[in-house]
Amino acid sequence: GTIPSELSSLTGLQILRTESNELSGEMPLQLCELRGQGDDQLKVLTSDCLIPDPEVICPCCTCCEAPCSDDELKVSVETVLKTNNLWPKTRPNYQKSAYQWLKDDPLLQTYPGWKVLQRFAIACFYYSTYQIDTYARLENNGIPTWNSRDGWITETNECSWFGIQCEDG
Repeated sequence: GTIPSELSSLTGLQILRTESNELSGEMPLQLCELRGQGDDQLKVLTSDCLIPDPEVICPCCTCCEAPCSDDELKVSVETVLKTNNLWPKTRPNYQKSAYQWLKDDPLLQTYPGWKVLQRFAIACFYYSTYQIDTYARLENNGIPTWNSRDGWITETNECSWFGIQCEDG
């Protein structure tokens, strides 16, 4: 099928990934027009528009293949995090580490925004407490340490990491 122009009426649409499916044709002009409308509008727009054999003709897409470039990925992750007020101007080291880990995840482009946010938040927890754990083991200063970190900071579903329980995911 084709990409419906009605998607442009979604309030606050900031990321739209239309690649890796059966969509074809042209990207609706209404969606392209959202790309230039300020901070609250469409920042990341992807489709299967890679030349020479594009599935979708898209002159306004930010990325035509998966995975996108590091810059596009940063915009995508940053948009999700800013939308949820989790992207401070200066980030502590644990957020930088979590972002770097997330950026290197080969499945990142397939995740919906809520999963990007969930993985980033859990990775922030890991990196902020693992440093304490390492320090505590070196100094033996009485700070509780991790008993197990099985599965943490891997490509596996974060809901299967030791100690993490998710309701639907």
